[in-house]
Amino acid sequence: MTPAAQVVLLQPALGDMDQVRSAPHAPLGLLSAAAGVAPEFATVLIDERVDPNWRQTLADALGAGTPLCVAVTSMSGAQIAGALRMTAAARQHTDAPIVWGGLHATLLPEQVLADPRADLVVRGEGEVTFAELLRALDSGHGPAGVDGVSHRDPQGAIRHNPDRALSRLASLPEPAWDLVDLERYRPAFLDRRSLNVELSRGCTRACAYCYNQAARHRRFRALPARQAADRLLRLHDERGIDAFYVIDDNQFLDRARALTVARHLVAAGRDLRWQSQGLDIRTALTLTDAELDLLVRSGLERVAVGADSGSARVLELLNKDYTVDDIRAANHRLARHPIVVYYSFLSGVPGESEADLAQSFDLMLELTAANPRARTSPVYNYFPLPGTALWERAVAAGYVPPRSLDAWADIDYATVNVSYLSPRHRDWLRRGYFPTLLLDRKFHEYRVPRLLRWAADLYRPVARFRVRHRLFRGQLAAAAGRWLGGRWAL
Repeated sequence: MTPAAQVVLLQPALGDMDQVRSAPHAPLGLLSAAAGVAPEFATVLIDERVDPNWRQTLADALGAGTPLCVAVTSMSGAQIAGALRMTAAARQHTDAPIVWGGLHATLLPEQVLADPRADLVVRGEGEVTFAELLRALDSGHGPAGVDGVSHRDPQGAIRHNPDRALSRLASLPEPAWDLVDLERYRPAFLDRRSLNVELSRGCTRACAYCYNQAARHRRFRALPARQAADRLLRLHDERGIDAFYVIDDNQFLDRARALTVARHLVAAGRDLRWQSQGLDIRTALTLTDAELDLLVRSGLERVAVGADSGSARVLELLNKDYTVDDIRAANHRLARHPIVVYYSFLSGVPGESEADLAQSFDLMLELTAANPRARTSPVYNYFPLPGTALWERAVAAGYVPPRSLDAWADIDYATVNVSYLSPRHRDWLRRGYFPTLLLDRKFHEYRVPRLLRWAADLYRPVARFRVRHRLFRGQLAAAAGRWLGGRWAL
């Protein structure tokens, strides 16, 4: 390693999603990739979400050493706009190669490298690949021999090195927490500020819209239960973190392991709280009351559950392994315990009808009426992703995929972007966002202005009436829904 070799990591904003909570999530993707790099190379992470002067910070970082590369991460969609903005700023100060990683580059490396603003792509998980790539660049060998990397050869042709095998999570180092100030990444839920953590990756389910098929080959890998619990306890004891948001794809897929983690947390006797992004309906139905009590005693406060649709036909189109009655049964079981349950819904898949969407509206009303701690997302717009089972169906139905990074940057998760829907279907999706956002008491669980909370409470009966009777007219309400959905909804 040359003495001044330096790596600059860029975390772009997510558009409206960055305003969802009182603070953004920690940049786990970059912190994980940096874990194998920071011990060898001077590493700087610049996050435009928390640094209003990020352009100057970037200029200072690139002027302070000899950059080996600049690396940026991005999901598909609006975050690409931030990635292009940050890499353009970096290019003003250095000729070092710009490396793209993250989900979008993994799914479409050819398209990313067709853009002159990208020089290299790290496909898939970055902990091992990124470290090997930096060593190759530092030694002058170049990227040709590094598995998991896509690049241009000397003649300008795009080359894709062999895929890298997925690593055992237990063999990977912890995220490089010291690269950031964790206090800037702790959004509030109820009375505590949480830190997002990852204890497993992947999912074996075959949901037709999910990126796991292409990016992680439907494999589930997890830290052993003791190691997972110890990671949380160490963050508590050494860094004072007392609340966590576990962002795993499907944390409870290995039900026995998840319960063992909870037992370790109970035995440790710390005052910890935690939320889980990953509980599917099928697994929820297998959890007994005693097991749910154990999870509550371990600190579980909230679970996010993909209900997706109130239509049996759409659930079949999505290749779900549960029924609408299963959703009702899971809601009934979870209602017996002090756990906030956040059900997400989507619409706009190829083959869905207006009647199917209406059934989702009805189920949202039913779940929140039956369980005082049930919360629902607005009805999100289906976002076609390449490599998923629904992608080709969406294209066949008339969806025109973006053909460049700039075109992808114009897509927003809250915008109806599928042309094959009927005009009324699209109108329901656009105008229904606002009332479906306000069907429940979610605004009481987050740090929002008191006036907004009061207004949401007053409007809730109106929202439920509008959804029940499909009264979705009004441009002002639609605009307010987009603003509130971007700023406060989960």
